[in-house]
Amino acid sequence: MALLAALCLLAQDAAAETSAAPLVQALERAHGDGAPYRNAVYLLLRVAGVGWIAAEWVAVIVLYKAYRLLQTAVARREGAA
Repeated sequence: MALLAALCLLAQDAAAETSAAPLVQALERAHGDGAPYRNAVYLLLRVAGVGWIAAEWVAVIVLYKAYRLLQTAVARREGAA
């Protein structure tokens, strides 16, 4: 991606000096053609990140409830003994 952007900049500089305008147009078109796929990947990564955070919170809640149950069970056992 960065390489493509660098090539676009070089081609634009070259277009200013020579008649390389078709090359600039081809590079810009190639860069723009990948935009829907790039946007879809970014959306997928965002959704995956939200899912990961939600899974961590569920794990925290489950572990906290398990801790409280164990704490209650130990307190009852000590009270019965």
